Amino acid sequence: MSTVSAFHIPSGQSLLNSARRTLAKSDGTKEDTAFESRRTHWLNYAQHNGLLDRHATNDPQVIDYLLTTFVEGNLQGYSLRSRHSDYKSKHHVATGTIKIYLNSINRYYEETLKLRKIWHPEDNSVASRLLKEWKQYETLARRRMRIPDKVFAEMERRSTMSGTHGFEMAMYRWALMGSRGGFRQQEYAQDIRTGPCKYYYLPGGRRVLRAFAVNDFRLYQEGRIELPGLPSDRSKVEKIGTHFGVQKNLQCGQIVLHGRNEEFPQYCCVNIAMDLIDTATALGQGPEDPLAVYLDARGQVCHVTGDDMTTYLRYVTAAVYPAMSKDQLQLISSHSLRVTACVLLHKAGKDGSYIKLRLRWLSDCFFIYLRDSDIIVAQHDKALSPFYDRLREFALEAGLMDPADDVTAPVLGNFTVDDDEDICLAPAA
Repeated sequence: MSTVSAFHIPSGQSLLNSARRTLAKSDGTKEDTAFESRRTHWLNYAQHNGLLDRHATNDPQVIDYLLTTFVEGNLQGYSLRSRHSDYKSKHHVATGTIKIYLNSINRYYEETLKLRKIWHPEDNSVASRLLKEWKQYETLARRRMRIPDKVFAEMERRSTMSGTHGFEMAMYRWALMGSRGGFRQQEYAQDIRTGPCKYYYLPGGRRVLRAFAVNDFRLYQEGRIELPGLPSDRSKVEKIGTHFGVQKNLQCGQIVLHGRNEEFPQYCCVNIAMDLIDTATALGQGPEDPLAVYLDARGQVCHVTGDDMTTYLRYVTAAVYPAMSKDQLQLISSHSLRVTACVLLHKAGKDGSYIKLRLRWLSDCFFIYLRDSDIIVAQHDKALSPFYDRLREFALEAGLMDPADDVTAPVLGNFTVDDDEDICLAPAA
């Protein structure tokens, strides 16, 4: 066998590093800096968990714990950018970014520690399952948008077009209830307008109607005493409880209470719930029959469906905002009721624990719906105010801006306000 002299080719590791630099479109400095930042980010988590001295291992007990807490922490907003504030400020990142972090950490274990890589994207670890779950929510969030306030107002205007038990009234009432209770589509709607309903079988074999039955709206008087049915004196009903026989998160049988709103009786969920029971009873529904029903133009009793809600919401939204593009209109769907409920609570200043409690989320996946909410956008503007303030000062000092153009300068003199003009002191909904 013939022999050849040594090749004057860079080592395999050098070639791999060069390939990474090429793909990173840099000379290696940027990538090396990013690698070091991600490694430090990982070590910060190891130190926080008391495992810094034990992180250099392939012991599954240690690694699984570190990976799970690292991924969950980043999903909650304690990401690489948070490191600069000692993790006091949250900066949410996409699942794809977290995977880039993990690939760098794999490189750290293989190249620096001379160990096996610790994360495999297709394994069944808790970390990988978390990323897959959040990726699903990210995809769905791009297809979902909260319902604008003016759309609710237009739905209210149209609600009486086909009578108290008609289609428009059903859509309006369920939109209001859903945007308060964060209802999932399957919790109130059927798949088809007429015909067999959708049922689930719970452990033990008990059959449960998937969507709300009439008796799933519980009525309570003072002292949280449950009433057997609608009383003749409606004022005795102080609270309603929405009973979820089946839930996507498997918290089956949960009851969430809602109280009266004396300030806005026309939007009070207790009053609307009693109206929904009235309609179902008037249309011949029994206690265990679907609650979400209406009378169509032919006089036939129909179930509310998810397609009904999506189609009607888009129809009304297009009427209110005729310039809205078709692509943006597709972001409105029956699930927008749940998104709206989440955004409204966040806008009112409620924290994540409250939102999870009231809208029945077990994970923090709801944060994906808040990334472009009004309050987040306003907070972003406020966070950059010091930067803009410095730019303005530099521009004034350099003569790039005339003091007369400084909109923050004091305004002298009196001015009148046109009473017909809308003065917005806060971001519009």
